[in-house]
Amino acid sequence: MGAESANIPLRKDRPRTEITDMKEKCVSLVTATHKNTCDKEENYKMCYELPPGKKYHLYIAHSAVDETKVIQISNDLENRFNLRCMVPVLDFIPGKSIRENIHGEMEKSVNVLLFLSPEFISSYFGDMEARLAVQMAYDQNFNLRIIPVILRDLNGDSDLPPFLKPFACIDAEEEDDCPAKIAEAFYYTA
Repeated sequence: MGAESANIPLRKDRPRTEITDMKEKCVSLVTATHKNTCDKEENYKMCYELPPGKKYHLYIAHSAVDETKVIQISNDLENRFNLRCMVPVLDFIPGKSIRENIHGEMEKSVNVLLFLSPEFISSYFGDMEARLAVQMAYDQNFNLRIIPVILRDLNGDSDLPPFLKPFACIDAEEEDDCPAKIAEAFYYTA
């Protein structure tokens, strides 16, 4: 349910206080998804308009081993919460190097979702994506946020690279509804 179909004016047409009220309402709706049934999910279509120069709400970084699960979660994020996801296997531009694709697509994203697993942490491109995301998160020119998700088989802080330890992680194995928790984290940081 988009803003137009709900008779809610588009974000640019609303006064600043109304935008803040809508953001708070979105956060509370995401939080409420844990308590509601699937037939009410149409009520949880979110209202976050992408800032100028951004193409995606979430850049998805993951290991090829975890691709099936990650695509399932990204589809859930797009369909249930209207969060546009950049998935490398689907959205990288052919003819560009992987490094160029990673940097270019992260620049076009509001947040980076790091799906952490042993394979992701030990892979060259996983390490490169995670390090670049952290670097861009600390650079005021990019205004990028990181949402780390422990997808599987990691022992909390002890298995995380030192540069990821300052970030609070979502544990996908502990969450009943991982996409809802990710959406909640997105709207909290947005």
